[in-house]
Amino acid sequence: MRTSVDVHNHLVGRDIRHELLPVRGRLRSAERIAAVLDLPPQMVGKVVVFDTDRGPVAAIVSSECEPDPERVRASVRAHEIGEVSPARASQLTEYLAEAIPPAGLPPGFRVVADRALADQQVLYFAGGEATAILKLRGADLVPATGAKVARIARSSSTPRRGAESRDSRSSPGSRSSSPDSHSSPGSRSSSPDSHSSPGSRSSSPDSRSSPGSRSSRGSRDDRGGGGGSRS
Repeated sequence: MRTSVDVHNHLVGRDIRHELLPVRGRLRSAERIAAVLDLPPQMVGKVVVFDTDRGPVAAIVSSECEPDPERVRASVRAHEIGEVSPARASQLTEYLAEAIPPAGLPPGFRVVADRALADQQVLYFAGGEATAILKLRGADLVPATGAKVARIARSSSTPRRGAESRDSRSSPGSRSSSPDSHSSPGSRSSSPDSHSSPGSRSSSPDSRSSPGSRSSRGSRDDRGGGGGSRS
């Protein structure tokens, strides 16, 4: 099973500045992350997994929206699509279903991010574990995930069109906005915009680390990515 370590290593390998914030208790949904951190829902993203005739797809939308299956299907040019169950999502991604991150997914995944989400300055996601939150800049979402950006979201209050909900087309083989929010102690950080909490480990070139934090980038230019290996 993959964990936040895999997410961290994936992002460090791509020189993406980020933070992994440890939290007390299990945050089992994007909505819960927004509530606990007192964040606007449009700054908190979630990953919804679909199975298609072209392989698995991770659709990334804000916590207040749902991905439209037909739009996701069109964005990856698939013929068949179906949203998978939590158990299947965990099997495909190798993460706990409640903690699937947008980055660090297994090879073969196609990733599609909603345009409105990618336009946010700072984003928060599940970090690969139910007790970890990933924070990164919206501008880094595409290089971090290799995502295609498209308008795939619809309001979660909007009814699904007909039976297109999870499987308007059955899945293959199936039947059927502030950057200054507080970071938690002990976070692994390579974030450009936020204050790291005491004890955080930082690979940010420019983030202001509190006393006791460790930085692996020193004084690199703000535009540099976050290197830093996890201690």
